[in-house]
Formats: sequence, C-alpha cells, structure tokens
Amino acid sequence: MKFLLRDLLPPDARATWRVYHYKVGKIRTPHTHDYCEIFWIRKGTGMHEFNGREYPMAPGSCHAIVAEDWHRLWPVNCPQIIIHNFAFDPSLLTDTLKPEGAWFGDVPERISIQFTHGQMNMIDSLYQMFCEAEGDLISTQAILHTFKTLILTQKETPNSGPPWIGSLRIQMMDHANLQQGLNAMVDLSGKSKEHLCRQWKKAFNETPTQFINQQRLQHAKRLLLTTDMTTSEIAYEVGFGDISHFYRLFNKQYGQPPSQFARNYASQHFSTVVF
Repeated sequence: MKFLLRDLLPPDARATWRVYHYKVGKIRTPHTHDYCEIFWIRKGTGMHEFNGREYPMAPGSCHAIVAEDWHRLWPVNCPQIIIHNFAFDPSLLTDTLKPEGAWFGDVPERISIQFTHGQMNMIDSLYQMFCEAEGDLISTQAILHTFKTLILTQKETPNSGPPWIGSLRIQMMDHANLQQGLNAMVDLSGKSKEHLCRQWKKAFNETPTQFINQQRLQHAKRLLLTTDMTTSEIAYEVGFGDISHFYRLFNKQYGQPPSQFARNYASQHFSTVVF
C-alpha cells in the first residue's frame, strides 16, 4: 500500500500535521508513501516495524521517515497509542533545510530519537501554531527548522535518550517486571543503578521509581474497577509490599482512598433500574 501526499493535503499546502489514535488489535498494514514524515509517541507504548525490523517506542520516541520507507505501528501493553504525525513534501528538505544529509541521515540516526518531556511540551506549542496558521509555508518552514535543531542537538548529545531506554520502558510494562520494580529494571537494563537513574531522568523527566509507582497505581485502579479483589490483595498484586505506602500514593494520585474511589466510580457509572 502506498499513500500519496496529494491525497492528504489541501490545495497549495506542502505539509500536514495529524494526530492518530491507534487502538489495541488494530495493526496497520505495512505501507510506504511519496512524502517524508516525522512522527512521535505522545501517549502509550508501541512497536514500529521499519523496513523489516521492529523497534520499541515509548512516549517521546520519534522516528523520521523518508519517501519509499516501509513501516507500520501498533500498541504494546496499552489500550491505545496517541501519535503526532508531521508529513511534508520532500522538496522542503532541499528548499529550506540544506543539506538533506545533515538531518535525514542514515537509518540508525532517523530511528533513534527520544524527545524529553520539555521538548514534547514545546512541540505541542508548535502544533497550535501550525493549526492557527492553517499550515502555511512560513509556519511549515519554522516547524521543520525546529525539528532539525532538536534532532541535530540530540545527535551531538546521544546520551540524552539512548535507544535501550525505550525498550526498557516497554519491558517494565510487563506485570512480572512491574512487581519486582527497580531491581527488575536494573537487571533488564544491564546498567548500574546510578547510570540508569541518570539516563531515565534525562529522557523522561521523572525517576525510575516515579515511573514504577505510576504504572503500579494505574494497574491497581484497573483491578479496583474490574475485580473483586480486596485493597490489600491489589496492593500486593501490583508490587507494593507496604500497604500504608500504597494508600498514601493512591490518595495523592486520585484524591481519595482506594475503596472510596471504587465506590464513587460505581455510583457515577452504574444506576439501579426499578421495574
């Protein structure tokens, strides 16, 4: 399957910015196109099959695609992924971003980009600017120059988001790894605890422990709403050995204790029908 730029763009436009929601079970057919694109994960985790190889992606993971590349993307360990996709006329690379090779270089460089939390927030602002300008040439060139700066800066400082970080993030979505927590993360990374913590903080603007606790709380919330397990059983199931610590974190995250959260959810989403 091949997508054509002329089918995506309004008359006289040379770029488009779209937001896609890919749901679990919906694996897109491998495809190619006659345009370039930069896409990144805003939320969720997934796998990107790119020219016959698979690469894990997590929030902030960005891949640059040139015309004739073959690829597809699907969610992994989450109900859906939210993707921002900036597609543009390849001529813009040579018209406004000379030389082409300085940015869209060899494959390893194009599929090993990791935006930080702060960079993603800045890109969100670019999205608003692009929409308000209705995708005119000036806003398109400004956005491409910004992406070029971000990507070239990252190439100069490769430790800001090494590829193994994204793979590790997906591995930590596995229930068994999440139960073991930081010990599993260190073992899977093959790095020292200190090195892991530094790189994780730089890539995601959070500590590994913050990430683990967040994932455990989300899993606990799902169990509260979909099972008959007690609060204590849920705490141990998701990896919290200290019940009091679980209660404190849950209350801080959701503004109420676990049992009250479940009751309030039930009262808001289910009603009694009287015949």
